[in-house]
Amino acid sequence: MAQSLIESMSDVWEPEKYRDEYRTALMEIIEQKAQHKEIVAKAPAAPTPTNVVDLVKVLQDSLNRTQSAKQKRPSAQDGARRSTNTLVKQRRRAGALG
Repeated sequence: MAQSLIESMSDVWEPEKYRDEYRTALMEIIEQKAQHKEIVAKAPAAPTPTNVVDLVKVLQDSLNRTQSAKQKRPSAQDGARRSTNTLVKQRRRAGALG
């Protein structure tokens, strides 16, 4: 299976399709130096914007929202736990008596 996948993705190497842009730029600089011309540094290309999401920030925001929600409603949760505990105790007492 791997062999057929490699063969299906393989193609004949045609080096004339590709250019060595680094070598071309370097040769231009060498030619300018040889002719004693002033070499002007080209401005770096602006980085292309990406759609990268900062997962750490998203997770931290989620944790902060969860913690703030827990702090806002502790009495409702505690009340539910207390009533559940009370029901369990009552049923145990009723089972022991009956």
